[in-house]
Amino acid sequence: MPRPIVATVDLAALASNLTIVRRHAPKTCVWSVVKANGYGHGLNAVWKGLQQTDGFALLDLNEAVVLREKGWRGPILLLEGFFQQADLEEIDCYRLTTAVHSDWQ
Repeated sequence: MPRPIVATVDLAALASNLTIVRRHAPKTCVWSVVKANGYGHGLNAVWKGLQQTDGFALLDLNEAVVLREKGWRGPILLLEGFFQQADLEEIDCYRLTTAVHSDWQ
């Protein structure tokens, strides 16, 4: 039988950690890499603690759209790029930046 595993996201700790990073590296841009729906905790929960970040790097186009609709106006980088040419319209509409991994992109 699998062990019950619980992880709790402490939003105040996320925000505090970001503040500490900024204090130690004041001239550095700090981006938050959030993958797998906030590592299973939900992007909404995680982004609230990281609103002072300089940008978000995400894997999923849908998560980027959600972040924009929540009111994030800063830069968003799609680390995986896009998978269909049809995605480009949404990428442009939501002002996203995308990585390019192959010639067809």
